Amino acid sequence: MPNIDPHALFIRNPAIVASSIEDETVMMNLSTNSYYGLDELGSRVWKLFDSPSSLSKLCSVLMQEYEVSSVTCHEQIAVLLEELIEETLVCPIEAPT
Repeated sequence: MPNIDPHALFIRNPAIVASSIEDETVMMNLSTNSYYGLDELGSRVWKLFDSPSSLSKLCSVLMQEYEVSSVTCHEQIAVLLEELIEETLVCPIEAPT
């Protein structure tokens, strides 16, 4: 499982343009001209990034909407979040110093 602080906040990269098509989301990174697609669950996670979100916040919402255990949710969403971070689709919000 990725080592993501469950309380670290992330926001969408403003260079990402996204559109929903049925239950999926297609995205383009305008900085890299790369295309991405998310399935229904990934699209729901993307929608939750309408405001800054953390792994804990994402799982709190998703566990209310889907029949999933806390452990499974955190494991699966951590993997997705790591991929979103690696592709710079979401960016960490730096804590004030």
